[in-house]
Amino acid sequence: IIDGTYAYGERIPAEIEFQNQYQVSRITVRRAISDLEKDGYVLRARGKGTKVIYQKSIEENLGKIRSFTEEMKQRKKIPGTRSMKISYECAPPEVAEAFGIKEGEPVLCLRRVRSADGEPIVYFVTYFPASLSMPMAEERYQGSMYELFEELGIHKPTRVIENFKSVNATNEIAEKLSIKEMEALLVRTRISYNYRQEVIEYTNSYYRGDRYSYVMELKG
Repeated sequence: IIDGTYAYGERIPAEIEFQNQYQVSRITVRRAISDLEKDGYVLRARGKGTKVIYQKSIEENLGKIRSFTEEMKQRKKIPGTRSMKISYECAPPEVAEAFGIKEGEPVLCLRRVRSADGEPIVYFVTYFPASLSMPMAEERYQGSMYELFEELGIHKPTRVIENFKSVNATNEIAEKLSIKEMEALLVRTRISYNYRQEVIEYTNSYYRGDRYSYVMELKG
């Protein structure tokens, strides 16, 4: 299952096949499959067999500032955008504080569902200060946001501050990510700065807990 011999959504062989292949008892096979089910690798259904539910998570190394598009390409996955909406909204308290403006002042908000190989992975809610004059045409946001920054002369962030926490999916986010309500999410809040140390982005990213993980290397 881990190396992909039995892929996600595929049914593994019947118990009798494992018995014959490994010359073991039916009790041994059942116990092994039961352990796999407890560990979240398979799901048994009466009359339907045993289906693989394990999916290898996408790992991101935190040692470098990357866009989602760059992350996916590095892992040889095809990045995509499932849905998006861009509009001016009133700045929430935490966004106003980051941008150094008053709560309720207009900021541009971009909401996107990004995918890897066609599968929804993360729901981004990104705020930009109105002073950046970001384009309102949704088609401009189909790809990498940081590449768009470069096109507009804003340039990629030179420094980011990130915060991580875990939450359960609301019904709205669950629908966007094709998961069940209350499933685990990894939430990353990113505040990005330009070379003048001005905040140019405030993003809340809601990652599917079953499809994403982070790797950090620390040296002493």
